[in-house]
Amino acid sequence: MKLRHILASFATAVFSLPLAAQTVNLTFQDITPTNPITWNYIPDSLAKNTFVGPLRFTDTGGASLYTFCIDLAQYVNFGGNYTFQYTAVPNAPITSSIGTPMGATKADHLSLLYGSVFGSNLSGYTPLTTLNTAAKRQGFQLAVWNIVFDSVIDWSVTGSAGNFYVSSTDAGSTAAIAQANA
Repeated sequence: MKLRHILASFATAVFSLPLAAQTVNLTFQDITPTNPITWNYIPDSLAKNTFVGPLRFTDTGGASLYTFCIDLAQYVNFGGNYTFQYTAVPNAPITSSIGTPMGATKADHLSLLYGSVFGSNLSGYTPLTTLNTAAKRQGFQLAVWNIVFDSVIDWSVTGSAGNFYVSSTDAGSTAAIAQANA
């Protein structure tokens, strides 16, 4: 099976790691679940069928770090080594070729989404236990992209409004959409 490019960034790393270092070197390991979802971004006429969910990286010491993507234009490959730059969330994504940084309002919305799912205590945090179904994992990622890239704050990843929406109609995608819109 051909390895797919996977969208990646490190929103969770920004929330969960100490910001003492300016960069972090990570190796991309895997993503779960592995069923792709088709999403669309209208301003750039993008329609991508990609894996959606928590991304597992390892640091130089071999420790696992789970992240969620905040940049539709940044890709990673299985086994690839990457250096990510820490930045304040309102100033992210910094590598995106499709737009400007999200700003304070969208960063606040991300914080509210994150807090509603994970709370404020990140001790022992892992999205694989907190988001314990494929639909919840994918729904959370879709909600993140919707906050960062949609032009309308409608809290929906369906095609009714805004720039970002999901067009997949299979059962797994429909379940993920329901979670994202919840």
